[in-house]
Amino acid sequence: MNHSRILVFTLVIAVAGALSIAGAQESVESVLQESGVSIISRESSGGRTLYTMSGHDQGRFTIETVGVVSGATVRSALLLLETIDGWESLSPGRPSFQADGAIVRMRIVPDRFVVSGRDLRPFVPSGLSFSAQGEQVDYDFRVKSGSYFLRVQGRFQGEAAFLERVLRAVNDPALYARDFDTDYQARRLGELLDLVSELEKSAVEKGAAMDRIIRQLEARLAAAEAKANQIEKRVEANLEAQQEGDAVLVRALTEGESGLRSDMAKAEEGIKADLARAEEGIKADLAKADAELKAYQDSQAEAYANMTEVQVLTQSAVMAALSKGIFGAPKQVDVIAIEKIVILKTANPALTSKELVTALKADGITATDKQIKAVLAVLFGEY
Repeated sequence: MNHSRILVFTLVIAVAGALSIAGAQESVESVLQESGVSIISRESSGGRTLYTMSGHDQGRFTIETVGVVSGATVRSALLLLETIDGWESLSPGRPSFQADGAIVRMRIVPDRFVVSGRDLRPFVPSGLSFSAQGEQVDYDFRVKSGSYFLRVQGRFQGEAAFLERVLRAVNDPALYARDFDTDYQARRLGELLDLVSELEKSAVEKGAAMDRIIRQLEARLAAAEAKANQIEKRVEANLEAQQEGDAVLVRALTEGESGLRSDMAKAEEGIKADLARAEEGIKADLAKADAELKAYQDSQAEAYANMTEVQVLTQSAVMAALSKGIFGAPKQVDVIAIEKIVILKTANPALTSKELVTALKADGITATDKQIKAVLAVLFGEY
């Protein structure tokens, strides 16, 4: 009898609890009817369902969930839409929602995201992400500023505070990373810990190496001290031997000094006599050489004079022969004309025979073109 009462009492409690839970859970139909939102389409794949809904101020949006969407999920999605509703800085485009248990996440890729005239869309390439659990709204997304890729996350406390947090990440990413980005802080802490570990390891290795070096230096110092002692003893022995040798050397020098002076005097007299005899011989040889050189120069001058005379006569004969006509006899070229031609041609090698005729004529010297060509052929090799 007692067991039957207990069983009945247990069943009553279970039924009451189930009724209480059922009453606490809103139906999706009631939420949709209350909010004026309707389901446009539903697609299922792999155990998940994608709902497309419409009717809210934001227009169409999608909700992805496991199985059938619940009223609580729709309620959380509407809460997130109301969170960004009316923002002057943001036009959200088409929001998408994903339900994971009691948490509903909203992702938007904004059509417009402008703060104080500055377009912030390039800094949020993956869009903005908000989440709701009950009445609590959080945000968690990435901001790319310069070389930094920062995580911006926190409890949503209004549009102004949210935009201030985003601008801090955009304007000074390094400072933001140090102050707010937990991923950066954790990564930096890990790097610092690794650095400390490496420094400790390096310090231990360097300490061991230093101990080895100190021991090696101590051994070398001991060996150097022993070597220095040996050298010192050798130096002392050498000094004693040197002092004895110096005394012997002084005595030998004193004894040989007088003999050395006598030998040097005799040698000096012999050198003077040899120098005198050599000087007389050199003078005689120079006189003989001067006489022979004078005779040679005289013979060369005579030969040169003869040769020059022959050369001049030959050149004159050749120039006369070259300047004669077909039926005329050879005419000697005037010496003054030859000298003038040589002067002009030496000063300006490019002068032609006709130009030389004109130049000679200007100086009152008469010479034909054929005579001038004969002079150029004989004296300058121009044919």
